[in-house]
Amino acid sequence: MCEPVAKQICVDRLANALSGRDGKHFIAPLRAYNGFAKNFGCAISATDPYWERAFTLGDGATLCIRGITSTWLSGPKDSEIARRLLYGAAQYTFTKTDKKIYVVAGHHPPQNTIDSEEAERSFELNCKLQLFGHKHYLWITESRDSARIIAGALHPDRREKPWIPRYNILQISTEITERARILSINVYPRRWSEEFGLFMADYTPEAKEVRALQFFY
Repeated sequence: MCEPVAKQICVDRLANALSGRDGKHFIAPLRAYNGFAKNFGCAISATDPYWERAFTLGDGATLCIRGITSTWLSGPKDSEIARRLLYGAAQYTFTKTDKKIYVVAGHHPPQNTIDSEEAERSFELNCKLQLFGHKHYLWITESRDSARIIAGALHPDRREKPWIPRYNILQISTEITERARILSINVYPRRWSEEFGLFMADYTPEAKEVRALQFFY
């Protein structure tokens, strides 16, 4: 069976399982997560595999943050090589409208999933900002229409080498000029300093503490 067909079968089978009687078996292992997440409006279900929160920006545009689930199929042998995880098509299907800016946030990046190519293509086309974790190191990439931040980890395992706790502060704003609407994303990375015992700015080689990104929308 060719790979695209096999992938589509996996995606379709997951969608059918989540929407049917077996959906309760997929959501059961996430009960503890949902108990925590519901306090922040971020709980999920078999029929609603992602959550969304909307914020109005200064020019009236809507910033829509979508939190996706990558653990419907997961186990101890998951990796970028094995790629047993699966988002499912519902999570990377977007309705594009004027003045709606999507941000996608999830734990596992696309390269860990069976439907990686389809998901990555959709994220690049529809989301101005992509936020992922799992890697425990900071990595920021920018394309013509989208930026991706691999966030690092605030509390990595101390046995990890190198052990560098990190977090990021994001500042998002919009501006309307005579010729375009501009989305500005400023990323302020912070890293733990063993020398001073506190979190400090993670400077670029040019001694800048901010990574400034801009896109048209």
